[in-house]
Amino acid sequence: MKSYIFGYGSLVNIDSAAKTLGRIINDNQVLIVDAIDFSRLWRLVTKVIVNGKQGEDVNAVFLDIAYQRGKESNGIVFEVSIDELKKLDIREQYYRRIDITKYIRPHIQDGKVYTYQGKPEFFAENFTSPVVLAQYLKMIDEGIRRWGKSFSDKFKATTQPLNFTIINGTYKFYNEEQNILTGRDQFHRGRKRNDTIERY
Repeated sequence: MKSYIFGYGSLVNIDSAAKTLGRIINDNQVLIVDAIDFSRLWRLVTKVIVNGKQGEDVNAVFLDIAYQRGKESNGIVFEVSIDELKKLDIREQYYRRIDITKYIRPHIQDGKVYTYQGKPEFFAENFTSPVVLAQYLKMIDEGIRRWGKSFSDKFKATTQPLNFTIINGTYKFYNEEQNILTGRDQFHRGRKRNDTIERY
């Protein structure tokens, strides 16, 4: 049976996903879908090191999804191997992998669709002064624009409003294997200029 991933945040950016998988994902290998009864929100927090903050660690907020009847979140689906799932599990280590096959529209007939949902111990209410990273927002902006205006508009309409302070600077995680799988092992080569970021 085939395995698929539903990307609703950073994994909507297939260039970012490709860094983890170690291969190019072509547009024709991607299916645009909706996850029925799931809402997209800003609640997953983990500590990261931000270059623009003199190497400080900050509590960074990332996108998550939550089961909520009557809601839906758009995203993309692409096929992955078992070994690639293991790599994604490391990349998304603050989330748990869940099977949402029955919630995906259109239905995927030939396999299971997995996604990543935040672990409760990493929810924002457990952290002080959480912030959103401008570099993370830029990566998402680039990802959703790739799939066209209709997709981008729906993404913004089905994402909880962003009510956190946005900070600039390149960032990396504390786990070096996670940094390698997200391309953040080249931390100090990141851009430091300010970019225009859209709010969700």
